[in-house]
Amino acid sequence: AAGDTISIKPCVSPLWFPNVFTPNGDGLNDTFHPVGLGVISYNILIYDRWGRKIYESDTMEPGWDGTLNGAPCSDGVYVFIATYQMDDSSGETYKAKGSVTVLR
Repeated sequence: AAGDTISIKPCVSPLWFPNVFTPNGDGLNDTFHPVGLGVISYNILIYDRWGRKIYESDTMEPGWDGTLNGAPCSDGVYVFIATYQMDDSSGETYKAKGSVTVLR
């Protein structure tokens, strides 16, 4: 009888990205940024529904404040693409894609 072993690695991002934030100046959830530890390199791009890049950063914090050129963006859904590496010594580059909703 023949046999084989398969290792299945979970497709879970080491960082958690919220799906909504409220940039209304109340000090709670005013910026969009991931949560997690051990990040050694990071880049995020955020696009509006027309595919226009409205935010880019190489740091996790303070995060996107819901503005474009200092003016508040409208409520709605925005798409993000983040690439990053962790200090887990795997050398793997992680990619997270998703959407975030702005509610004021």
